[in-house]
Amino acid sequence: MTKDPDPLDAFVGARIRRRRVALGISSHQFAKRLGITHQEVDQYELGNRRIGSQRLFHIARTLEVDIDFFFCPRDPISALPPTDSWAPPPVAIE
Repeated sequence: MTKDPDPLDAFVGARIRRRRVALGISSHQFAKRLGITHQEVDQYELGNRRIGSQRLFHIARTLEVDIDFFFCPRDPISALPPTDSWAPPPVAIE
């Protein structure tokens, strides 16, 4: 019987894959840059293998992001409201 991946491991893995694909890096190229096999990359991205802190640090450097990128639910830019509909909250003047 196979165990479902831990939700946090799956989330971090999905963030890794999203960034890797956005940069146009294949899993084989990514694995070579990290010094691991592409099977390990697949396991990380699916959340089937937990990523140690040192490895996550190297992944972040390779993908040119801060570590917190992997734990944020959204990219900082996409979290901002659209500029055409956003206005600062009113300030009470006394």
